[in-house]
Amino acid sequence: MNEDIILSQKAKVSTANEDKLWTAPYVTLISLGTFISISFYMVMPLLAKYAVERGATIPAAGVITGMFSIVALFVRPFSGIISDRISKKRVFIAATALIGFSLIGYGLSTGIASLVVFRIFHAAAFSVNGTVNLALVAQIIPRKRMGEGIGYFGLGHIIATASGPALGLYIGERYGLSAVFLIAGTIMLSVSLMMFMLPYTEQKRKRAETSKGETTGKDRTDTRVTDRTGLRITGRTGLRISDIIAAQVLPLAFFGSVFSMFNGVIGSYLVLLGEERGIANISLYFTVNAVALILVRVTAGRVYDRYGMSAVLIPAFMLAAVAAFFIGFAKALPIILVASVIKAFAQGSAQPTIQAECIRMLPEKKSGVATSTYYLGADIGQGIGPMLAGVIASAWGYEVMFSTCAGIFLVTLLLYCGRLYMRSRVSRG
Repeated sequence: MNEDIILSQKAKVSTANEDKLWTAPYVTLISLGTFISISFYMVMPLLAKYAVERGATIPAAGVITGMFSIVALFVRPFSGIISDRISKKRVFIAATALIGFSLIGYGLSTGIASLVVFRIFHAAAFSVNGTVNLALVAQIIPRKRMGEGIGYFGLGHIIATASGPALGLYIGERYGLSAVFLIAGTIMLSVSLMMFMLPYTEQKRKRAETSKGETTGKDRTDTRVTDRTGLRITGRTGLRISDIIAAQVLPLAFFGSVFSMFNGVIGSYLVLLGEERGIANISLYFTVNAVALILVRVTAGRVYDRYGMSAVLIPAFMLAAVAAFFIGFAKALPIILVASVIKAFAQGSAQPTIQAECIRMLPEKKSGVATSTYYLGADIGQGIGPMLAGVIASAWGYEVMFSTCAGIFLVTLLLYCGRLYMRSRVSRG
């Protein structure tokens, strides 16, 4: 009897530990991820100006800054397989260090050619780092609390967007632009060194999962893999499409790309809209949006974990459409700020939800390709959105441009609801 009570108590303690979110590795990764984001946003608004100082024309400076998304688009699909086949911790350390050396290279550059080279290295390393960082966090977060865990993890990014540009501008004005890149690079190298302190090893986790029987059957790591055709593939070194892009995740990556598109449009044209309409202090949009995002992130993940993805995404698409419409026809700052709050509720709930669902759809050992597929959609949306929006704005104005964004969200909502309907019909047989 006593033995049964003891075993029951041990089981409860074990379950509680497995569902614990705020572990030392989790806190460590949130902290390091915040420093990485701060370093990125310190230099992001200054690179074009820095390139001009080094002899680039304004169009050339635009090309140098835009190269980042192009390189990321090509590297991102392979970052997942790198993450899944190599120790995530080691890849994280290497990619972070390469970012640091690239940033220092910016600061030491004396011409355009070296800036281009370091820009390529920076973009490639950052793409891998972002994928591995989220995949590593996903391994630590309890599966039942994935939405909540990723929501909290994203707070570091929000803090960085609010503080990084201001910090970079302050350092640049006081010590010169080169100092900004050198300091940012030093931060990244420090993060790479601190990563060695992470109290987590993938080997230990794998042994723990094996002891609980969680890696049996299809999830077992084996040197012989069978594809859908029934053909046996020997070894794990062969490269397949499924190792690069997770087909199951593509619809969700598309939904996420719509929000990234809207982010890119606002980041590119909101200030110009304010200048055209004489709206002063329009930059307050970003401050209000960041504060609202923090509040939303804290709760949205819990809603997803408890009620499912639809409870988050359906209202998010609607709110995003409303925010886009408000911005498009706003003539005064208060309307812009209201829109920033509405957009924060949409974006802050939708993006971590989609990320968490992508990770949950695949086995844990495929978390890398799940995150890279999601980010691939984000890269496409972030890159294409501003370009198409610019064409629309130049032809018909900002009202039509932002109304088009609102329409895209509503169409995406219909596609999502159609997807739910088709899946329900399939499940009913």
